[in-house]
Amino acid sequence: MTYRPGATTAEIVAESAVAKPVRPDRVRYSPGVAKAWARYSNSSGLTVTNSYNVTSVTDNGVGVATLNLTNPVTAALAVATGGQTAARSFTVAIVSTTAIQVTGVNSTTGAVDDMGTNCVVVYGDL
Repeated sequence: MTYRPGATTAEIVAESAVAKPVRPDRVRYSPGVAKAWARYSNSSGLTVTNSYNVTSVTDNGVGVATLNLTNPVTAALAVATGGQTAARSFTVAIVSTTAIQVTGVNSTTGAVDDMGTNCVVVYGDL
């Protein structure tokens, strides 16, 4: 078996290590891999079902929650998106390198409202 050195973080980020193996613990640095995600519900108390790189989700009042990230992202280069299961829409905003704010709106009334199951994904650089 021939030893091949693994790709460095810089090579992974630049996507220039096409002939080098990427160790599983370094895949997270690839530009196309989600840097954080969470599935949670805040319709009757905040409950986090599953997450990655999210320390906690804070209930900031009716219809507003903040995802607190374990490892910061570069806020200027990050993108956050998501979806939910009820008849509501929501906005996702990158507040800082370690906080993503989600605000839910009732699609019928237009009022800020708590939502059922929410899924949020963050892409960018760690």
